[in-house]
Amino acid sequence: MDIFESAEKLGERGWYLSFILPAVHALGISFNPHLAVKRALHGLMQKVEKRNFNAIEIASANMKALLGVNWARVAGYPRHLRDNPFVRDLNPHHRRRPRLSWTGINHVVGQRLRQRKAA
Repeated sequence: MDIFESAEKLGERGWYLSFILPAVHALGISFNPHLAVKRALHGLMQKVEKRNFNAIEIASANMKALLGVNWARVAGYPRHLRDNPFVRDLNPHHRRRPRLSWTGINHVVGQRLRQRKAA
């Protein structure tokens, strides 16, 4: 079963599998090839969990060995499985932050200077 079939079956049951860009890469190095792959996959999982996603689609995996040292490079796309079509919940208390501008900074500095003079 490929990713498209599994996403379709999940959608039939009311679950959504979101695709997130960009890809995440991880590297594992060890004298044991199995341990190198394990470390690379563990690093990939940590990076995806750090971004608060709960699934990974493995895009590529490469192994190289030189002088008894094994390198495993794994790349994957973070995925997010949930019962809501949105990756994140909307925050009803979200306030848009004003962009920093020199006129805004000058205004704030001027206000503070006037407050100090008045005090």
